[in-house]
Amino acid sequence: MPRLGAQGFRTRAIDLPGAGVHAKYPESYRKRPFDASAFAAEMSPNAGVTQADRTRAVVAEIDALGGGGVLVGHSLGGLTVTSVGEAAAERLIALRDRPRFPGESAADAVSWSGAWLR
Repeated sequence: MPRLGAQGFRTRAIDLPGAGVHAKYPESYRKRPFDASAFAAEMSPNAGVTQADRTRAVVAEIDALGGGGVLVGHSLGGLTVTSVGEAAAERLIALRDRPRFPGESAADAVSWSGAWLR
């Protein structure tokens, strides 16, 4: 992101609902000594976070920036990129849904995955 910013692009990295700064941890996760059985039995406090929640969060960020961006995601963010593309295609320029594999050139990665929307 710093390299893109240095070239004049506005960049944002957001934490999806239920992840990063928005993640919540089970009580048993923080207890010491760690009790793996209690941890396995406790329901995740993030269990109620849905793909719709993640999609809405990203669409709200796109709207706050005025649209017209290239959306990039990986891991769970890759699933969200696809969902946002379906929900807000008119607000985006392109989608990118996976990182490069080790040893793969950027050109190969771009030719394999992603979609230009405009």
